[in-house]
Amino acid sequence: MAASPAWPPALSTGQTWQVKILGGQWTGEWSVVVGGKDADGDFEATAILGSRRTEALFFLQDNILRLNIGGQYPLARCRFDPQSGGGTIQGKLFVFKDANSDAEEIGICVASRLNPQPQQPQAAWPPRLAVGQRWQVSVTGKDLDGKDLNDVGTVTLSERDSDGDPKGTVVFKDGFRMVAYFYMGRSGAALLDMTVPDGDNSHRLWLRCRFEEQGNAASLKGTLQIFRTDANGQISGLKDVGACTATLNR
Repeated sequence: MAASPAWPPALSTGQTWQVKILGGQWTGEWSVVVGGKDADGDFEATAILGSRRTEALFFLQDNILRLNIGGQYPLARCRFDPQSGGGTIQGKLFVFKDANSDAEEIGICVASRLNPQPQQPQAAWPPRLAVGQRWQVSVTGKDLDGKDLNDVGTVTLSERDSDGDPKGTVVFKDGFRMVAYFYMGRSGAALLDMTVPDGDNSHRLWLRCRFEEQGNAASLKGTLQIFRTDANGQISGLKDVGACTATLNR
């Protein structure tokens, strides 16, 4: 089958794919968040189905797009042969029961990329932050422990905090999760504050992405900061440690 002009789909770090699977223990509607490339140039990813999180891998071989789900056997693989059409691709689901077994076809896969690169930037500042939005974020610099940080994640705004600002979670490509607050600061900057959800340091050590006013409020570039808060919520030790980006998915 000849490849269509739009084949293969363009993969990039930060994308989120919706993958509907029908077959065995993998049946469900997965969210697959694309991370960075591995040593072979393939895209590592995180596959999420409800409370299930597992590693995944997107790769192209012989012009066939494959998505592996799982870090141990049995492994699932969605195989998408070259095809034309819109933004949805359809394929077959295979399972590898162990390292020595052949692939066994057990179902189907249907995949679509969620809201590819925004084409229409919001007209004016500030960003219209709202419950229900999903933002793809990247952070580069230092983490809360002072270690090198280079990661991507998805911020899902699911509720409002006591001040009426959007609140939710950020999940990075390795499954690490933080509480996230996205709101407008008094200076007019958009602030994305992230902290560990529980434990002794809960709401005490923070990462912040600070976005000053800019031309595209749906695709933000800013500064990564860290700070501490005391029992009364007073901030101390605020300092710049790197860079952030945030892109609105929906």
